[in-house]
Amino acid sequence: MFVEIIWDWNGTLLNDVDYSVAQINKVLTKYKLPNISVEKYREIFTFPVIDYYKALGFDFDKLDFKLVGMEFIDLYNENLKECKLNKGVIEVLSMFKKNNIKQGIISAREHNSLLVDLKNFEIDKYLQYCFGIDNNYAAGKDVLFEKYLAKSQTSRKNIYLIGDTTHDCEIAEKFGLNFILFEKGHQNFSHFNGCRIFEKIDDISKLSEIIYERN
Repeated sequence: MFVEIIWDWNGTLLNDVDYSVAQINKVLTKYKLPNISVEKYREIFTFPVIDYYKALGFDFDKLDFKLVGMEFIDLYNENLKECKLNKGVIEVLSMFKKNNIKQGIISAREHNSLLVDLKNFEIDKYLQYCFGIDNNYAAGKDVLFEKYLAKSQTSRKNIYLIGDTTHDCEIAEKFGLNFILFEKGHQNFSHFNGCRIFEKIDDISKLSEIIYERN
């Protein structure tokens, strides 16, 4: 059976949750809004991200969302190399590549920034494709999936989307893909019902069992 894996990037392969909270707290401080904890962040983070910013307390009747969003993105990009991949990412990507499993990334990260990230973290060599959005405001990935899947030769029932947000889960449901949740990412477990879940990227045997169980 031909199996394909579509990975999410931020929060799934890249361990950037604490880093993202540190950067948004800088923006909140500038606008004299309360800082948040990682736990609070994982409760309120959502897509589209403008709703998350509203939950943080921003009033976009008075402020420009694009301006505030770019302030965060600029801070985020400034020291992203401080982040690390989640433990076990290289081993898992390498394992699937050695087994000739097609892998790619579809991300709400701006496309050119995503390409830079993948090169900097040295994982581009494991992937057969990567797609990011055409702006910095993480509006959603639906269009990217629609375009990619229209050309994909893989049966959708054999495609596994691995991500960390309800947006990933909703996309999988919308397009008839299998969804696997990495629960240490940008949203906490309370947002999800009925998903297949793994706690560690490097739990290779468990991940392999889920991927190959239909064979």
